[in-house]
Amino acid sequence: MSRQNLSALFVALLLSWGCSSAIAQNSTKPSAPKAAATPAQAGTKTLDGSSPNSGKVMGINELKECLRRQDELKTRGAELEGQRVALDADRKKVEDETAGIKTLQTEVTQRNDAVKAF
Repeated sequence: MSRQNLSALFVALLLSWGCSSAIAQNSTKPSAPKAAATPAQAGTKTLDGSSPNSGKVMGINELKECLRRQDELKTRGAELEGQRVALDADRKKVEDETAGIKTLQTEVTQRNDAVKAF
């Protein structure tokens, strides 16, 4: 697995946590413009929309889509983690073989120098 894939997964996970804004962009119905909130009203939003001057933070369809995406990303993350473990094992094998090759290269270089000196 490349770092690019891991980076893409990380970005996807971050987006899934804040998916209300991502889903809102994909929503087919336009949102109504909201009146500017006063500083006292700005911190009173709730998920059930019980605040006097605000609607729901996330609609039920948006929430369902968000949860679906989170499940997909968890599954994909587990698959990528499994691939990472396998790639780490392969990396260890390659490092061991590289060390062996360097040892052989040193021996060959020493023998070559001995032949040239003869």
